[in-house]
Amino acid sequence: MVNKYIILFLLLFPLLVTSCAESKGGYKDTMTCPVDSLQSEMLNDSFMLARPQKLFLADSLLIVADATCGDNLFYVFRASDGSFLKGGGRRGEAPGEVLSFDKIHLDSQKRVAYWDMHKSKLIFYDIKELLSDSVRYFTETALNRGEVQNTSLLDVIPLESGYLYNGNTACHIGFYGTSNSVDAPLLPDIPSLEIARAIMNRSCLEVSPDGKLAVQSTLIGGVVRCYNLDSLRVKEKWLKLFFPPVYKVVEGANPTWITWKQESQMGFEDLCVTNRYIYLLLNGKFAKDKPYANEILVMDWDGNVIKKYQLDCDIKTMAVDESNGFVYGITCGFDTEANIVRFPFD
Repeated sequence: MVNKYIILFLLLFPLLVTSCAESKGGYKDTMTCPVDSLQSEMLNDSFMLARPQKLFLADSLLIVADATCGDNLFYVFRASDGSFLKGGGRRGEAPGEVLSFDKIHLDSQKRVAYWDMHKSKLIFYDIKELLSDSVRYFTETALNRGEVQNTSLLDVIPLESGYLYNGNTACHIGFYGTSNSVDAPLLPDIPSLEIARAIMNRSCLEVSPDGKLAVQSTLIGGVVRCYNLDSLRVKEKWLKLFFPPVYKVVEGANPTWITWKQESQMGFEDLCVTNRYIYLLLNGKFAKDKPYANEILVMDWDGNVIKKYQLDCDIKTMAVDESNGFVYGITCGFDTEANIVRFPFD
């Protein structure tokens, strides 16, 4: 009888150790789901993009943000055939020009909105006015940092109800001009809240088209956080911990800033949302391999993993057309030109 108990213990011991290790680590959410393979179709391989940052779908148009390609900040193409239409926006200090061009969104009016940290302004570019050859197709809105307890606004998303910001202090996600905000989450195995903020600040942030929900996904590690947006108030809806951030702290940075290490498992390169789903461009590989992303993780707004799309090429950024069943992307990789492609899906 004793021998039976000993044998049973030996069989169960590895499972017990694994269970404890997972509980201690805290990153227990799984990406297990059905996988569909998507095949790419070339839309445009003649326009010379340089370093595309973001891709948007605005009705029948594709907008590619690429501030290092020619004289403009972004370029407009037809979604149907990829044909080039026009470029817009400029770098600079003059009215309607942008100095810092890393944070870009599409607002409810289908305008391209740049948050310029250096100017503390939102610069809006009206695509319809641009394509109609209007000379002044931009507007500007200045924001005062003092309205957010002197927090540096890393990103600002314009909504019909107000301005949602990502700040670099305890005012992490909030509405501009209000006292309401939420701090970064306490992440497992992360030694301080300051580092947790730095991890969450290396992320993508997008708002659902109806303005009711927001989602944030990390570049380093696999963390996804969803927020309820209601009456200019922000509240965490759910937090998913897929795999841990492995990072190094940048010396001398204040507030704390982090970057990746060779051992870092890279998280989500891009984020696209509809009122139905969250689409996450998943890297999931280790930094030492200099990886690119070729998977899209689909989640619903309740935090359920629905499916995963396996792409036949690496892409840098994406846009999703659920109505017509297309994922649009821009190819990337070693010795790979940045071309506009699309992936049909059911």
